[in-house]
Amino acid sequence: MGSVTSNSPKTLTVREAAEAVRADRLVVVPTETVFGIAAAASSKGAVDSLWSLGTESSRLALAWHIESGTRLAETLEGAEHRLSAVQRRLVEKLCPGPLLLAIELGDDAIERVRSALGVEPGVLDDDGVLLVRIVANPQTQRAISEVGGPVIVRSIPGGGNARTGDEITRAIDRMGAAHLVAGVLASDSRPLGKGSTLVRFLTSGGYRVDREGAYAERYIDKQIMRTILFVCTGNTCRSPMAAAIARELIAREPLELPTTVRSAGAFTSGGMPATPEAATAVESLGYTMGGHQSSVLTREMIAQADEIYGLTSSHVDAIRAIDPNAGDKVKLLDPDGQDVTDPIGQSQPVYDATAKRLRELIEKRLGAMRSAEKGGASR
Repeated sequence: MGSVTSNSPKTLTVREAAEAVRADRLVVVPTETVFGIAAAASSKGAVDSLWSLGTESSRLALAWHIESGTRLAETLEGAEHRLSAVQRRLVEKLCPGPLLLAIELGDDAIERVRSALGVEPGVLDDDGVLLVRIVANPQTQRAISEVGGPVIVRSIPGGGNARTGDEITRAIDRMGAAHLVAGVLASDSRPLGKGSTLVRFLTSGGYRVDREGAYAERYIDKQIMRTILFVCTGNTCRSPMAAAIARELIAREPLELPTTVRSAGAFTSGGMPATPEAATAVESLGYTMGGHQSSVLTREMIAQADEIYGLTSSHVDAIRAIDPNAGDKVKLLDPDGQDVTDPIGQSQPVYDATAKRLRELIEKRLGAMRSAEKGGASR
C-alpha cells in the first residue's frame, strides 16, 4: 500500500480487521474503487461513530457491503423479494465489482431485511431502498465474511481517492478520527481511485444508471444481452436452421432478457450459404433463413455466448476441445441426450423432418429459459 509513516494506523490482517469490527471499532478497508471505513451495521455505537466522521451533518444511509451475490439473493428471498431476470443478470455479470446497487424494495420488505440483519432503520436503507455493494477485493471479502454480521462502509470524507498509507493517514488526521480507527486492512491490490457506478433496481424489474463511475452506462446496458449459439459440423444445415427457428420463436414470444442468436460450424470454412433444402425446410414452418453465411467456430464465440447447443455429442466435444473452460453453458440441444443427425445430401422430406424436430427441441430449451427467468429451475 506504499510507504507508511510512524503515525500511520496499524496494518491489520483479515482476522484482526474482523475482530476489530466485531468489537465496534472502525477499520479502513480497500474496495476495487477507493478506500472506505467499515463498521458493524448492527452496532449503534459503531454506526454513530461512522456517521460522525467529517463535516456532513446528515445521517445518510450507507451501503451494506457483502461478499457474494449468493448472500444478496438469500437475504432478498428471505424478505420475500425476488430480483427480475434482468436484475439478476446484472448481478451475475458485474458483481463482485465496482457497482453500488440501490434496490427498491418497499417498506415491508425493507423491514424484513432489517429484522433479519438486526439493523436499525436508516442505516443501510433510505425510503424503501436498500443500498448494497458486493466487493471484489479478496481481503475485504474475507474480512466481511469473518465478521459474521452486516458491515457498512462509507468513503473517507476528503480522502476517498487515497491509495497509499500516507494518503490514508492524512485523510484520517483531517477527519480527527485516529482514535476511532483500529487500523487499515492489508491488501494485495490498490483501489482504482475511481468511484463505483450507482445502479437503481426498479420495482418494475428494470434498472436505471443513476451515476456513472468505473462502469460506463453503455457497458452496463451491453451486459444484459444474452447470446445463444448453435453449433453443427459445416454450419450450412442444422445450426443455421436452428438459429433461424430460435430467432422467430423469440421474436413471437420474447424472453425477459434481450437475446441474440448465432450459429457456427466446428469443422467448416466460412462464407458458405445454407443449403437450399435447409432454407426450404425453415420456410415450410413459416420462418425465414435470411442471408446466412457459414461461420467458423472460435474460442471468442464460445466466450461471448451464454448458452451453447451442440447438435450432436461430437459437436459438444469439439466445443470443449476449443475451449476447455466453457463449462456448463455447453449442452446437447436435445435435453434427452439424443443427437440431431445430419440431413446433408438427403431428400427434402428429411430436411423438413429435421426442421420440425429442431423446433420441438428449441421450444423445450426456450421454455427452460423462461422458467429460469421466473426463478424456476432449468434442465
